Amino acid sequence: MKMIWPVLVLGAVAMGGAAGCTVSCWGPGGDSSGGASGGSPIRSASFAKGINNEGRPVNLTKTFFSNETIYLSVVIKGRPTSGFVGFTFRNSVHLLGQATADMAEGNKGTVFSFGQDTYSWCRFNIGHQTLPLGDYFIDVTYNGEKVGTYSTSIVPPASATPSKVLSATLCKGYQGDFIPTMPTRIFDPPDEVYLIFRADLGIETWVQANWYINGQLAPAGTRSFTAQENVTNRGFSFSLRPTSSLPAGQHYVVLTMNDQEVGRYDFVTSSLPADVPPTGVPPVGTPPTANPSSM
Repeated sequence: MKMIWPVLVLGAVAMGGAAGCTVSCWGPGGDSSGGASGGSPIRSASFAKGINNEGRPVNLTKTFFSNETIYLSVVIKGRPTSGFVGFTFRNSVHLLGQATADMAEGNKGTVFSFGQDTYSWCRFNIGHQTLPLGDYFIDVTYNGEKVGTYSTSIVPPASATPSKVLSATLCKGYQGDFIPTMPTRIFDPPDEVYLIFRADLGIETWVQANWYINGQLAPAGTRSFTAQENVTNRGFSFSLRPTSSLPAGQHYVVLTMNDQEVGRYDFVTSSLPADVPPTGVPPVGTPPTANPSSM
């Protein structure tokens, strides 16, 4: 989703605001899951809805709602007295936040240390905002070396209805309730290219269009929106308006829902007459090849 994200660099002490990271150590065991390979310093890792006063994860989960804080609890083998555990929170495109936990804090009296394992955890949220629906990842490093990647998802609220693209048309304009006019897949270089589509959208679903010109992403054309309510068979529009003209060639637009591709629609710009399609391009009026998809 195209937006400006906060990039958070955090220390080992819990911080106010958007995110925090701390280290907590105590006796063996713990409410964790998902074992690690034999050579890894990480014994296990768990996503949770919270951390209790002892530092243990509570309410283990694989998914979160958009307004919830994400916690990842990591169990480190043994009782290291030095070194660093790093957490990098991201989605498929953006770096969203970073935090580092100092194992030496156990010797400074800022955390408790006893038993056989060390428990480190991080949390992430973005203050009073909400995280968009989709998949997220936390990369964990130990002394600078990557030791694991753990994935979770932000899912729609229980009140959300299913989201689905019903139809999509490339054209030169639209009228009324997003009714396409001059549907085509062949455009003149100065033309504004419209993607008109109808969809069922559940609340919090976000939709984005990425335009590719001769195979290269055109970032200036990327647009997105988020459904503020459940809607049924609603019309929508994305368009690419060239500053002067589009280069001749074969192009396409990718439609995504919640960071997942649901349609890809090819078009060309050409100075040839409209009734003489370039080689390899279907005649005018041929529907886009992508099939409607649901999320």
